[in-house]
Amino acid sequence: WNLGLTGAWSVSEVFALGFGSRYFRLEDPAAPMGMVTGSAGATLHRGRYALGLAANDVGGRVAGLHGVWRAPTSWVAGAQCAGADRAWTLGAGLVGGPGSPNRVSFGVTVRPVPWMELLGGYALPAAPAGSGSSWGCGLSFVPSRAAFAYAVQSAPPAGLTHQFGLTWALPPR
Repeated sequence: WNLGLTGAWSVSEVFALGFGSRYFRLEDPAAPMGMVTGSAGATLHRGRYALGLAANDVGGRVAGLHGVWRAPTSWVAGAQCAGADRAWTLGAGLVGGPGSPNRVSFGVTVRPVPWMELLGGYALPAAPAGSGSSWGCGLSFVPSRAAFAYAVQSAPPAGLTHQFGLTWALPPR
């Protein structure tokens, strides 16, 4: 399991920065292990379009009774386009990391009403193939500055994983 805390700041109308940290815990009955990772990213927004770069879960490694557990470090480069009415957003990205194959990912967000989002995504390995594809779907409720999200994702080799999110947006200055 893991628990994270992130923050994002709009530096200007078109540029934003984000930072985060997560605590990962591996519940090995003989010797539980934990580690802290850090993440950072930036986005550039122009109208309905956005570009982003991020380094996620940068960290070290922890040695345990059954070997070494490394942080799930990855990098992401992506782009997105929102519909003219903002009722939908399409995105695509390239994800990679040390010791893991690069993946191409695609996602869609549909907003049938202003306070709800339907989420879907699919990722497939880039060359060389071998790790299999994965998918995810979810639902997000955004009634005010608070938001709650739930998603399920196929995550080989772990199988299905469940993700819960709680967001609280601070009031603008």
